[in-house]
Amino acid sequence: MNRTLRNWQMLSAFAGAALVLGVPALAQTAPPAGTDPAAAIVPGGQGARQGQGGRGVSLAALPIGTMNTLLKLTDEQKTKITAIQDKAKTDTTAAADRLAKMQVGQKASEEIKALLTPEQVKAVEEAMPVLRLINGSRALPIAAMDDVKLTKEQFTKIGDIAKEIADAQKALTPEDRRAKRREMMADAKTKIVAILTTEQKDALARYEKAHPPVARTGA
Repeated sequence: MNRTLRNWQMLSAFAGAALVLGVPALAQTAPPAGTDPAAAIVPGGQGARQGQGGRGVSLAALPIGTMNTLLKLTDEQKTKITAIQDKAKTDTTAAADRLAKMQVGQKASEEIKALLTPEQVKAVEEAMPVLRLINGSRALPIAAMDDVKLTKEQFTKIGDIAKEIADAQKALTPEDRRAKRREMMADAKTKIVAILTTEQKDALARYEKAHPPVARTGA
């Protein structure tokens, strides 16, 4: 069994049965049974907070190139998933409020999941702790992952970081977890960025320059 698969299987032991999962370091409150919490994320967006934990990642928001790296999609799957994601982006823009936007993301994630084989769904579940750490630490925007192009070896290294955080939090009280979360996520970001090559860092810088943060307005 190769190291990447072994790490992802080990990480999946920390997860529940839902499609979008997380290690204890990133999700201290489990979502209700039968829900897909990360489907609430606006496609292409940074994510949404869940319970006491960090940011989730949905299939509606996961770039097709990264999804293909993880799942080895067929050409037919790529075409159909791209169409679902494009429609979700359009529908999200037209949605009247936050709840409507969440529903668009959830519907798109369910449609994408229906296109995957059982083996691919399992691979998504095993990879989610890594994706949640990338997103929760703000090491790089999920939407930038196709530009950065993480390798399988880099996914494995980030999986090791995720497990370290999970292990470290086992000895902490819920209050200490909340108090130390920002510090842990900052440390995780530093470690993840250190894994990137010079070319990947340059690609990330170009993405961030082309997609500056949108300033919040109103109350």
